[in-house]
Amino acid sequence: MQRAGIQRNPDEFVKAFTMFTTQRFQNYGILADAVGDYNAQRARYQADRSADNKAEVQRAGQQLRRAAASQITQTAVFALMKIGADLLLHRWDREQDENGDITLQSMLKRFTDLFAESAAGNFLFGSEAYSLVSNAVNGKDYDVVSATNISAVNDLAGDVTKWFTEWRKDTSEMNETALQKHHEKLMQRTMALVEDGMEIAGVPYGNGKKLVDAIRGYVQDMENAAKGEKFTFNSLPESAPASMTGCTMHMQAAMQTKRRLLWTSCRPWAREMRYTNS
Repeated sequence: MQRAGIQRNPDEFVKAFTMFTTQRFQNYGILADAVGDYNAQRARYQADRSADNKAEVQRAGQQLRRAAASQITQTAVFALMKIGADLLLHRWDREQDENGDITLQSMLKRFTDLFAESAAGNFLFGSEAYSLVSNAVNGKDYDVVSATNISAVNDLAGDVTKWFTEWRKDTSEMNETALQKHHEKLMQRTMALVEDGMEIAGVPYGNGKKLVDAIRGYVQDMENAAKGEKFTFNSLPESAPASMTGCTMHMQAAMQTKRRLLWTSCRPWAREMRYTNS
C-alpha cells in the first residue's frame, strides 16, 4: 500500500534494484508531494490572486517547510545512529582520522559523509552515485553497490577469488611462523565464504558476527584496564608524543630498531678494524 509505483513493477530486473527501498522512496515521496502541492497552489494563485488561493499558497509553503525539516532531521538522526552503532560494535576505526585518533574534525567528517550518503539514498541509484563521486575524490576504489542481492553475490565472488588465491600458495618453503599465518588467513577466508553463503540464504550470520566481535573487543578493553591501561578510542596509547602519531611513530620506531641491529652487527667488525690499524 505504501510502496512506490516502481516497486509494483513485476519485472524481475527492476525488482533487483528496488528491494528494501520502501522507506527511502517514502522519504522522497514526502518531499515530492510537498513540492508539487506548493507549485500547483502558487500557479493557481498567480492565475487568480484571491484570498482563498493566497491562503492555500501559505498552507502549501508551510507544509513544504515542515517536510524539508522532517527529512533533514531524520537524515541527521540516521547518521548519528550509524556513528552510535560503530561505537557500540567496537568499530570506531571508521571515526578515526589518518593518525588513528578520534577528534572533533574526524567525527564531523564522518557525520557529513553519512548524512550526504543517506540523503542521496532517497533517490534511485543516489547512494551508488554518491559513493562513486566520494571514492573518486578520496582516491578509493569503487566497490559499493547498495542493491542487496547484487552486493551479496559480488561479495561472494570476491571472497571465492581470495580463498583460492590463499589456498594455492606454495607452503613447501614456508617456515613455521609463515605457515601458521597462512592457515589463519585461510580460515578467515573460509569464514568469509560461510558468511556470504548465509547472507544469500537469508540467515543474518553477519549481524551476529558483528556482535561477537564487539564483545571480544570490549573484553580486550577490560583486560587492558585490569593491567592498568586507560581506555581510549584512539589507536595509539595516550603516552605517545603528539608529534609521533599514527604511521610516523611506527616508522621512527622501526628505523631506530634497524639502526640498533645494524650497529650491533657491525660493532665486532669495527673493533677488529681498529685493532688492525693500530
